[in-house]
Amino acid sequence: MMKNKWPGVFAIAALLACSAVPLAGCQRASQAASEPQTIVFACPYGSAKSVVAARFFNRMAAERGLPYRAVARGITPERTIPSYVREPIRTDGFEIGVDEKPVALTDLEIRGAAAVVCIKCQLSEEQSSMTRQSLAWTDVPDVDAGYAAARDKIVAHLNEFVSRLPTKPGS
Repeated sequence: MMKNKWPGVFAIAALLACSAVPLAGCQRASQAASEPQTIVFACPYGSAKSVVAARFFNRMAAERGLPYRAVARGITPERTIPSYVREPIRTDGFEIGVDEKPVALTDLEIRGAAAVVCIKCQLSEEQSSMTRQSLAWTDVPDVDAGYAAARDKIVAHLNEFVSRLPTKPGS
């Protein structure tokens, strides 16, 4: 029977191989923690209230150094973002690209979002069961009835919402 002349080397190699797996997992977890989590703002058409909310949320999150990023989505999206949103939002310091269009809310986004905020709309029962956190803002005026009133209500909701967000995802 031949004896292994290198038992220590193999033991060390096995130990390193086993310990590398948790280290790789920790590295992936820390990378994921450094990526911003998504907040989805949804409204019926994805062309007004959610657009305003996402823009203001992203500004607030950046100013506060929060690890979140917002997107605007529609339950049944319109084809375009109307001028009654594009023009007044510019005075608040935001641009909406000429090619930017409303985007449909997907189940994948619902599952992946840290929170889904429904502004004057509702998720289906099935979609609601997919969310980690869901909020409903039912008192936001329509933007076509007056941008300033809608914006002010959205910003008031955002101030409260942002103040309750954890500064580190998962905490």
